[in-house]
Amino acid sequence: MLDEFSVRKEKLARLIEVGVNPYPAETERTASCGEAASQFDAWSAEAREITLAGRLMTVRAHGALAFADLTDDTGKLQILLREDALDEKTFRTFCDLIDPGDFVQATGTLFVTKRGEKTLLVSSWTLLCKTLRPLPEKWHGLQDVEQRFRKRYLDLLMSTDVRDRMIARSKIVTAIRSFMDAQNFIEVETPTLQPVYGGGFARPFITHHNALEADFYLRISDEMYLKRLIVGGLERVYEITKVFRNEGVDHDHNPEFTMFEAQAAYHDYRWGMDIFEGIFEHAATAAFGTTEIVHEDATISVQRPWARYRLIDSVRELGGLDATMWTSLEQAKTELSARLSAKKRGELERMHSLGECLAFAFEELVEEKLIQPTIIYDYPIEVSPLAKKSSDPRYVERFEAFALGMEIGNNYSELNDPLDLERRFIEEKKKEAAGFDEAHQTDTDYLEAIQHGMPPTCGLGIGVDRMVMLLTGAQNIKEVVLFPTLRPQGLSGESVSAKKQETFVAHAILFDDGTSPRWSLLNTAAHLGASFAAREGKELFLHEASTLKDGEVIPMNIQHAIMMKTTHEVETMWKLKKSAEEAGLQVACMTEDMQRSSDDRKVSKAHADKTKQEEKLLGVLVFGVKKQVEGLTSGFSLVE
Repeated sequence: MLDEFSVRKEKLARLIEVGVNPYPAETERTASCGEAASQFDAWSAEAREITLAGRLMTVRAHGALAFADLTDDTGKLQILLREDALDEKTFRTFCDLIDPGDFVQATGTLFVTKRGEKTLLVSSWTLLCKTLRPLPEKWHGLQDVEQRFRKRYLDLLMSTDVRDRMIARSKIVTAIRSFMDAQNFIEVETPTLQPVYGGGFARPFITHHNALEADFYLRISDEMYLKRLIVGGLERVYEITKVFRNEGVDHDHNPEFTMFEAQAAYHDYRWGMDIFEGIFEHAATAAFGTTEIVHEDATISVQRPWARYRLIDSVRELGGLDATMWTSLEQAKTELSARLSAKKRGELERMHSLGECLAFAFEELVEEKLIQPTIIYDYPIEVSPLAKKSSDPRYVERFEAFALGMEIGNNYSELNDPLDLERRFIEEKKKEAAGFDEAHQTDTDYLEAIQHGMPPTCGLGIGVDRMVMLLTGAQNIKEVVLFPTLRPQGLSGESVSAKKQETFVAHAILFDDGTSPRWSLLNTAAHLGASFAAREGKELFLHEASTLKDGEVIPMNIQHAIMMKTTHEVETMWKLKKSAEEAGLQVACMTEDMQRSSDDRKVSKAHADKTKQEEKLLGVLVFGVKKQVEGLTSGFSLVE
């Protein structure tokens, strides 16, 4: 039996045999589907002949009739081909050789069917493109999360939510530009290839220029070049551009991301706070007509003014740790260590100043609590090498904005004292020598630039992808990037050298409210393992130990093992399933419905018709890179 690809290739050959050009260069479209729908009454009344063009999403032949749904980027319209309105050859060619996914041009007049559906009665049609691969199944689309990101073109075709989110992204970027233009900023372009990378704490991507015989870096920021323009007399400049950071991938990090950066002369960070809030408020209103965005667990308001805290006050008021009482580095580490996990305590050991400890305390105790848009200002000087000192020399005039527990922008009054900057570059070199590989690089050309004089300046930075996440309700950065960075695939479809590079693990979370019989837990565990193995065909090699949230180490030296954990909260399991899928991990689940049917489609449909409270999830199995899986499941308890 031929597969779908071979069948369509055969149809292509037959089309060519009967004289049909399957890939013509020209079309004669006179209207879009959206225009036909909006002008339907007038055009149908006057029997106006129009020509539409688009992709066929469905094709339904019934004897002497053939119906199809024609779509373009403005909408969808049904078309009808009748054998008695066309010659038999033309009609049969459509019925026998045209498939869903093909592009066609259809000419005819508009009418309403007996079922009340607006339809184009086709008098002639032309094939515009014969497709060789089928579209995903209509009702389920792309179910595999990783395939959605790898084949975004299909994701856009099958999901109106995905398409709407990407259109919203475009509107948000347009709104940023309109806001900045209204503030008399000019948009500029700065180098992507830089001889010295700077403007942030990050590892760069390195490349080599053969003709110049020199190494260059893909920029981690465009900040240093924008400030050169301020020195050159351009008082308000901004850029929306791609930047690149050689770092990990998670729900709010992608190695290639879009950054908005601006510099404004004769202003400080207080002015910048107002502008920052204004950009978000304007973008939300322009794109959606509202400043309130519904997320999974909260409704976010970006309307001005936002809450504002000094960083040290936020650590006391929101984190419960009074850093104003620290008198020594040893005291700071002792008090902070008591609030951290074993892994985080190890990171604390690398810190050599009270300022670093204070910034770390904020990251670990406060950041994830900042759900509503919030501005945190006055950062320790040790973690802010490019910002101007505040009235208290321990701190600088820097602010960051947060929402949904993540940073959405980094901003400050720019340091324009060349002697102070030179001293800070020296301190950054000491950090680099001590093993901090994300230390800021010494940019002597920039240092020379500000020695010529730079006026008081406010710098602004916004992660555009995270901004879009916030304004569209997306939970993962991959949902707002058209083509996110993914591990390359080999010809077989498996990740290249994945097993050599990463340790893969599987954790199963079982529902246990204290009344569940032991046989039920074992049955759920068995179903999860069997379901996952059957659908994924993965092998698990757990030679390494696993570390729990409290620091306990569990030895794992048995091949083909699955770590079993429990929870008594069904809602927590649904959140785990969603988070794992959004992170691109492989997931298997067991619900009460699966006790009656093991068909995944039936289970998915049953769940779609219910609320989370009505559906009982008995177990979730998550498979993927060890670090990611453990990060999602560390809070669950081991089966006793």
